[in-house]
Amino acid sequence: MHKAAKIASIASLAADKQNKCLELSQLMFKDYKNLDDALIRSLAEKAGLDMAAFDKDIKDPALSKIIDAEMMLGTKVGVRGVPAIFVNGKPAKKARSLEGLSSMIDAALKSSK
Repeated sequence: MHKAAKIASIASLAADKQNKCLELSQLMFKDYKNLDDALIRSLAEKAGLDMAAFDKDIKDPALSKIIDAEMMLGTKVGVRGVPAIFVNGKPAKKARSLEGLSSMIDAALKSSK
């Protein structure tokens, strides 16, 4: 997890309230190594968010609680980073290639018959 992971996640939820989560997330992923509060705010503005609403929402403790709960769940099920892929409830460790992911899906489909 990088140093700004939690605030970036909260910012994504705040952006989602304005139906702009995808726009902000794409901008943040492009420069994730340099993320900090100032850059996230700048990217939110670039994504076209209403900044007054964004500034209010990013401080909403309910959004922080959502992220904390998701992190606890992720830890519980074995998520070690994002994006994470699971096939039939198991981490897709072989999914480093399309062929690896495809073989995991095929095996899961065969075992479910």
